[in-house]
Amino acid sequence: MRKRVKPVPLVFYFSLGFFILGVVFSFVYRKSAAFAGGINDTVAHGFRFVLGSITRIVPFSVAEMLIFSIPVLALIAVIVSFRYAYTAARRVRMLCIILSILLPLYPLYMLTLAPGYHAPSLEVKMQLSADPVSAEELKSTAEHLLSELEPLLNKISYAESGASENPLTLKETGEQLVEAYDAFLADFPIAKNLNGRPKTVVLRRYMTFAEITGMYTFFTGEANVNTVYPDYVIPFTVAHEFAHQRGIARENEANFVAALVCTYAENDYVRYSGLFNLFEYVISAYASADRVGYAGLWKNLDPRLVGEMRAYSKAMEPYRDHKLGEVSATVNNAYLEMNGTPGIISYGLVVDLAVAYYTRSR
Repeated sequence: MRKRVKPVPLVFYFSLGFFILGVVFSFVYRKSAAFAGGINDTVAHGFRFVLGSITRIVPFSVAEMLIFSIPVLALIAVIVSFRYAYTAARRVRMLCIILSILLPLYPLYMLTLAPGYHAPSLEVKMQLSADPVSAEELKSTAEHLLSELEPLLNKISYAESGASENPLTLKETGEQLVEAYDAFLADFPIAKNLNGRPKTVVLRRYMTFAEITGMYTFFTGEANVNTVYPDYVIPFTVAHEFAHQRGIARENEANFVAALVCTYAENDYVRYSGLFNLFEYVISAYASADRVGYAGLWKNLDPRLVGEMRAYSKAMEPYRDHKLGEVSATVNNAYLEMNGTPGIISYGLVVDLAVAYYTRSR
């Protein structure tokens, strides 16, 4: 006599309950910034810490490995379905098992990265003015950043192409930034630090076509970095993904924190990376606000900074205007808007925070 198969396994009910909990949390986050902030600093930090601590043991990206395994797992599921699911009850059970694996991803997102999008803003936490910026303030902020950048230039090595050269490995860059986060968060306790490790990825060339410099994967707690980009982008990108890893979800805030944290590093190149990346954001906004003033500022820029930007433009030329970039921008914009931000434009809103910090608070 054949043993009767229960159509719905017990694990499915646990997964469904966890999924419903995620939906409830999503609703409450949108109603209460204080609740979202509280979860972000406690429960979500715990999940991020555990996931990051487990995956940092290995040097490769666990998230990428899981993505690579999807076709294999799908093939196994099809084979098992043909061999096992030969009755309606067994087919239902097979579907429930698959859903039991997939359903927890949503609540896991709600308990790792999502609360950061709805927590009190960085302007509130750091007591920064959120008023609209003027062209004069943009100029003042750019000049301040230049005053911090210029003393570093003689300490940086530049190749014949004009591109600067990072003397640190990716692992060493990560170690510098973990220590820098310790120092930064001692001055600005806006998040909790953890011992993260940046990961490079095999698909970095395709990420470059998609114009993705890095990605934090909430389901593994990893800061994945695209090392195809020129050297000066890398420390800033690591610091940006580390910001997400510490619960700073909004893109403008992650950009701003990344730049500031870099300035807390002991290594000159890491400081250079943070300041120069932020400087590029600011002068881009200044160019839109005052073309004449921007032309004057550009005319007096140190040739090494101009060479860096030109080398970047040349290095990225083969990857421009690719279909992957358009798709990536559309998907990312939809994702950011779904989380209550203005979309991909939010990356550039780092300029407002930079002006508030460097010009208005000093």
